[in-house]
Amino acid sequence: MNGEKLSFCIQCKSGQENKLKDLIMELVPGTFVIPAMQQQHRSRNGVKSLVNKLMLPGYLFLYSDEPPPFDRILHLEQVYRFLRYDESYSFLLSGDDKSFANWLYNHDGLLGVSKAVSVGNETRIIDGPLKDHIGTVHKIDRHNRNICLSISFDSNTRLVWLPFVWTRVSQEFGVGQ
Repeated sequence: MNGEKLSFCIQCKSGQENKLKDLIMELVPGTFVIPAMQQQHRSRNGVKSLVNKLMLPGYLFLYSDEPPPFDRILHLEQVYRFLRYDESYSFLLSGDDKSFANWLYNHDGLLGVSKAVSVGNETRIIDGPLKDHIGTVHKIDRHNRNICLSISFDSNTRLVWLPFVWTRVSQEFGVGQ
């Protein structure tokens, strides 16, 4: 994350993420708001493609240099609450939640396709969100080119499949030397 920002998370009405994102960015200039998006492999009628999908429906992440006007945001109809921790009056993200928010911010809100190489029986990620992932690798599907991560967020562990593409071993990436 370039220039550490304060990070917050809003729980909101599912399906209203993009509308609310625009509304908050208009209401609080200088605040960067993103829903957590991920790319997934799709196969329809034998045609493979990538689609963008909402990774955490009902959640928005806010990043700013200073705390936003919480009371104004909480009064928006589609906002349920700011994520916070037991007995804490702070809405600042911490721990695993902050790590997740930073990872998301570093990838502009879209956890897209990573690049991988095969070195023997090992799959090595050389570029993309899986290279600096958080959580733990739960499973690798080399055939369908997906990696399942076990990610902690909002006191829950979620399994998230993220795609990768095979690429040739190249000295450009420092692999295979």
